[in-house]
Amino acid sequence: MTSRAQIYTDITSIDRYIYKPVAKIWCAGKRTWAYLRENQWRASGTAFAVSLLAQGILVGYNEEKAWSSLGLHTLACLTLLIAHRDGILRQLPVSTLIQNPQSTAAKVQMLARTVLTLDRRYLFPRTFKEQAGLADRPVPRLEDTVLRFLSSVQPFMQEEDFTSFSRDFHTFAQSREAFLIQLGLEEFAADKRNWIKQLWVEWAYLASRHPLNMSSSWFGVDAQVPRQLPEGDFKGLIRATHVLTATQEYYQKLKSGTLPYEHSRLPICMEQYTRLFGSVRIPVEGMDRLESYPESTYMILYDRGQYFKFPLFEEGRPLDEATIFNRLLAMRRVEKEEEVEKTSEVNLLTMLTRDEWAQARKELQSHPTNQATLEEIEKAMYILILDPHIQNTLNESGRDALCGTYGRWVDKMCLMIDYEGQLRALIEHTVSDATIQAAFLQYALRKEEIRFPLVEGAVVIPEIESKEIESPAPTPLAWHLNESMQGKIQRAAVQHADAIKDIELDILNFTDYGKSYIKKVWLSPTEKGLSPDAWFQMALQLAYHRLCPDYPLTYESASTRLFWGGRTETIRTASTASVAFVEAMDAEDLGEGEKVALLRAAIDVHVERKDEASLAQGVDRHLIGLKQVAVKMVEKGYLKEVPALFEHPIFKKRFALATSQTPFRNGAGNGKGGGFLPIIDGEGKIPKSAGVSYSMKSRCIYSHNTVFTSMMKEGGFRAEVLSSEISKALRDMRTLCDDYKKNTCG
Repeated sequence: MTSRAQIYTDITSIDRYIYKPVAKIWCAGKRTWAYLRENQWRASGTAFAVSLLAQGILVGYNEEKAWSSLGLHTLACLTLLIAHRDGILRQLPVSTLIQNPQSTAAKVQMLARTVLTLDRRYLFPRTFKEQAGLADRPVPRLEDTVLRFLSSVQPFMQEEDFTSFSRDFHTFAQSREAFLIQLGLEEFAADKRNWIKQLWVEWAYLASRHPLNMSSSWFGVDAQVPRQLPEGDFKGLIRATHVLTATQEYYQKLKSGTLPYEHSRLPICMEQYTRLFGSVRIPVEGMDRLESYPESTYMILYDRGQYFKFPLFEEGRPLDEATIFNRLLAMRRVEKEEEVEKTSEVNLLTMLTRDEWAQARKELQSHPTNQATLEEIEKAMYILILDPHIQNTLNESGRDALCGTYGRWVDKMCLMIDYEGQLRALIEHTVSDATIQAAFLQYALRKEEIRFPLVEGAVVIPEIESKEIESPAPTPLAWHLNESMQGKIQRAAVQHADAIKDIELDILNFTDYGKSYIKKVWLSPTEKGLSPDAWFQMALQLAYHRLCPDYPLTYESASTRLFWGGRTETIRTASTASVAFVEAMDAEDLGEGEKVALLRAAIDVHVERKDEASLAQGVDRHLIGLKQVAVKMVEKGYLKEVPALFEHPIFKKRFALATSQTPFRNGAGNGKGGGFLPIIDGEGKIPKSAGVSYSMKSRCIYSHNTVFTSMMKEGGFRAEVLSSEISKALRDMRTLCDDYKKNTCG
């Protein structure tokens, strides 16, 4: 693999000693102006402090008023501290909190953060207490990104190719072109709290033309602890009532700022929570857009083929549980008595490619009835679907959540409750990360487990009293569909049916051990415990290699919410260390001690990369930013062309494994996890690819594994085969460590 030859320009003395310092000063000025512009209090507080200092100096000329002068100076310092505490907090090095959380520096920093935000902790709402003081996302140094990228691609290149590419990449990094592009990115980022935020949303999500349920949606299944509902026809309505009351409470906590802070130790960004309810992705030809209606207080319910508008609040007050349940019963009566027209398969249009759906939406909007219904749906908090399709197994439940069509409006968050009361979810990913949406789901599950008794391993949910209510039943929403639109809906149904034939899902429930064992695994008389996440990633590398002769470029998401507006960065799992471990595991000529040492080395590399990614020092987002800036600089005439190195095949290597740890936390309300499909990029489906979403429990591991069956002819594998190999790899790794301990300790 060789790149097209290109002669780069050397950095001149003028660049290094004049242009670069001037650019740095310009960036600092933009950053300072943006900071002062955020809040007028900072400027007025600074002016007041300066006036106090001036008065203190004048008073200080009189020795008899020395104490007054000291008091004025002290007050001026306190005023400056309070006015600029957010600026101070932003400059504290968050890397200390990740890389060495028990150090004195980390403890001092947390104490400083606590003291400087005391009023926000106790006098004001606490959900967003750290928000203003979060650090801005930094731009990584180019030389660091070069080294990290080379380390991440070395397993996928022949030695000769890697040596040549490494030389070319270092040459580029030291050129004037790279110097200008990096400075251009720093200048772009100077007045932004998070320079990649909008770039990433547009590049990774909004620009994609693939159907959302095939690309940027994830599914979730019900709680780990089963629910036992009263016998009868209203199991689904009873469960829906409890989900809706949990929604009310969660919404009120968000609006009042009393939702508990997500992390007890680290300062993290909570900004995504503001888009949890009332958000929608609107289809637009070329690139979609996001809209958010955080003041929305009503749901859209889908039952028996019809959408209904269902308010959760009246006159600012939440409806009580009995009223919600009885309005749901009234909705059922409306369906039976008034024979509501069942024309709601319009939702199938949302599963088309984004350009096709954008065109169909324009046609729908041409009729005022459809326009009004679309507005009601898109502005709702989310969609709750009462689904008659009852699933008997975990695999069936997961597949229905991912592939089902009943009522799913995939531009928005959809929760499904079947007539037996099982909960599932299909959630669009663009508006926020899965951790945010899963936190809400877990709140609803936890509320049930805390409120109702646990009997013989199941949460027993009682009946809700049925009574006549005077308030109106939920309002059915109407459509006006002409022959052309009916034809589009039918074609959408056929396309979706064909698409899901290619999807295979297998949910592995591995019960041999869980993360409790991994955290205590014996390594030596003085060392115990490894990272559960890194352990599973190494098991996945081993399983994949046993299925395929090569090694997968692997994507794992790391949260960057230590920074304002942070979302994710890529952890590139495959490394020379992971390759060495995988090859050693099945080598008969290596001893247990050597294999354990290689496992530890691979896990150490993975943990280091995870820490780097969490600190916004990964390579993928930086490379996206550099290329975007290079394109803009060519358009403006600052560069002749985008550096040819960006066209090297290694930059275009596709992620065969898309992985993530399911964000359900242990404790009450813990779910069985969820999953997603393999990555579909601009070139389509990736050969030998898989989507693996895993949830590490104390005594078991869930792994939701998906593949495209059409990739079998490209050397792919079945989802159940992948699950089997993951199980085998996990068992082999435990056997290795246990045997090593037994043979070492006697």
